[in-house]
Amino acid sequence: MKIIEASPAKEFLRVITEQFSHQKFLADNTFLPLNNVDFYFQPSPHIPCISVLISQITDSFSEFFVDLLAFENEKNPYKKESSTIKEFLSKEELLELWEDAFALCNKTLNELIETDLTRLILVNNELCTVLEALCKVLLHLSFEVSRIVIMADWALNHKSRDFFEEKK
Repeated sequence: MKIIEASPAKEFLRVITEQFSHQKFLADNTFLPLNNVDFYFQPSPHIPCISVLISQITDSFSEFFVDLLAFENEKNPYKKESSTIKEFLSKEELLELWEDAFALCNKTLNELIETDLTRLILVNNELCTVLEALCKVLLHLSFEVSRIVIMADWALNHKSRDFFEEKK
């Protein structure tokens, strides 16, 4: 049995940082076999491609983690953008955005101290603690990374099939 010697707040900061890193690791490994075209594979116009998901995550991270503790700056980490492609970026450009977003995430998490976790911030017009907000953002990231994994599987294995074609 593992005995935790840190305070619960320090342990939370360690674990939440580890979990954000784990989600990044899952996505990073998913990106490896993909080519530029795979990032734009879309089996249906109603399902966002990987490039859109990356854009949504990186935009959300930029909004959430920049000046996280400033109460007056409302955070909206889960806003849904349209599933349309704003601009075509190469795999390298998308991954650069991805790396920058996670660098910002890690920098912010590493700068937090125990007492920051109970500070109140405004997220989606709702008052919550930093601890609660971090849990919500991690949960949302986990969902989006799952979507990336599924889209990558479709892009790599099912390009020739039309999953959404109506059966006659």
